[in-house]
Amino acid sequence: MFTDGEILARRRIRRGKYARDLPLAFQVELLECDYLDTTVTSWGQNEVIEGVEYSPIGDIEAYHLYREHPGAARMRGATLKSERVPWQDILHIRRLDRPGQLRGVPWLAPVMLTMAELSDYQEAQILKQKMAAMLAAIVTYDKDLPVDQKGKLKGLNAMQPGAVVGAPEGAGVVFTNPPKVDDYVDFMGEGLGAIAMGVGITRESLTGDLKGTNFSSGRMGRMEMDRNVERWQRLIISQFCAGIERWVLESWALQRVLPTEKFRLSHTAPRRALIDPNDEIDAMLKQVDGGLNSRQNVQRTLGLDPEQIRRERAEDAAKDGDVGAPAPVAKDRPTARDTRAKSTPEEKQV
Repeated sequence: MFTDGEILARRRIRRGKYARDLPLAFQVELLECDYLDTTVTSWGQNEVIEGVEYSPIGDIEAYHLYREHPGAARMRGATLKSERVPWQDILHIRRLDRPGQLRGVPWLAPVMLTMAELSDYQEAQILKQKMAAMLAAIVTYDKDLPVDQKGKLKGLNAMQPGAVVGAPEGAGVVFTNPPKVDDYVDFMGEGLGAIAMGVGITRESLTGDLKGTNFSSGRMGRMEMDRNVERWQRLIISQFCAGIERWVLESWALQRVLPTEKFRLSHTAPRRALIDPNDEIDAMLKQVDGGLNSRQNVQRTLGLDPEQIRRERAEDAAKDGDVGAPAPVAKDRPTARDTRAKSTPEEKQV
């Protein structure tokens, strides 16, 4: 999705011997967007745009996909054939940045020209650096000196560091002045910063260069990037994970092994490293104590599973009780309610 702007996930129903080791009798196949047949323009009364079939009211009805990748070596010289796949079996994962957008756009599209120009500049600087590393000696002769009196170079053609060589009689030696490579670091830093801004991440995350970054600036940059990361995670959860959840429930219904109780799947995004764990975790605990956040939500923010934490804490308490170990004593944390409850003797009397 980052490089091409979109990706397709197709549900493949498996039956018979092909479903022998599959508890849910289906598999998920990831397909590049090149599988979409852009040559199809209609299907009955439905319009097909860029391989996606739409109903008269604009709902997606189906996807027209090639059976094999158009660039596959075994398909060269053969006729490509596409098939109509209902929308229920396809998850079209893409980021929609404007109303009416049908297909995904590569995330590097806003900075592609900048990257190309930066690459050209870098190649020119590398060539300039190679030229700067070349030190040559030019032997010149007096124009009035006869040709037969011009001697050999006497070692100038095999100069080594620290060598002292002699020039032929009547000859002079002039050394070249290679160019210097200046402002490379500053220019590349600004260019990479523009690319990082166009993608939505920090320059430090793109380059790995932390020079000139202090805690405050690093934290401010991370806070801005983390908002984008959370937005991308919600995009994946809403388009991909929710679709997988639908397929799981449908497969359970087809196999008639539905659970006795209704349930839903919850998705926890991967944990992101904290910049200052001591202060950030303390702030999270204060939010829970003050009623501004729930303990489960804080645990999910850290990439943890609340149910697993609750189960493991109960197991730890049970095992500590079996061996007679004293239970850990949590330090008392003053909550907002406790702070409000504290009062002076005069207030108590009133």
